[in-house]
Amino acid sequence: MEKLSNAEFTLLLMMAEQPGITGYTITRLVDERGLGAWAGVASSSVYNGLSRVEHRDLAQSAPDDTKTGRGPRGRCYTLTPAGKRALRAALRQALSTTREHDPRFNLALSGIDTLPATTAASCLRERAAYLAAEHTRLSAIRDAQAHEPTSAAGLLFDRILHAVEAERAWSAAAAQQIASRTERTDR
Repeated sequence: MEKLSNAEFTLLLMMAEQPGITGYTITRLVDERGLGAWAGVASSSVYNGLSRVEHRDLAQSAPDDTKTGRGPRGRCYTLTPAGKRALRAALRQALSTTREHDPRFNLALSGIDTLPATTAASCLRERAAYLAAEHTRLSAIRDAQAHEPTSAAGLLFDRILHAVEAERAWSAAAAQQIASRTERTDR
């Protein structure tokens, strides 16, 4: 399946959050949540995105029978079974294999509650392992180049390595929190 754009990912997340959501409501939520600033999703891309996910059979729409007042009647959007599968796959991928500053991770984190808690915790543990491997890979590159620690390149590597390690530690801790919460509710 073709990878979802951040806009398509956002639309599917909102449909999962509020089945039967209208394009107008999605546009309002994109603005309210500031998705343009942290996810690169603009309210102006909502209707084109809705058309794309519907064309790809990830969503279906029906006329909004609750609309009253002036103006054209809107449409209500829901996920199709293929849309649910695509959303779960995108969530698992983004929660397990994204780097420290990837906006896609933030999008996935905003929809983490749509996954079973055990799956969410597993994805975050995978991400911690992925980031540990990235830290090792980047450290090897830095060490092979033998920069002065105070050079621009040395400082840049140091900053990136610190960010990767902080995100790895956070991912591991978040996975543990979710797993602990699941264990308490299973008793």
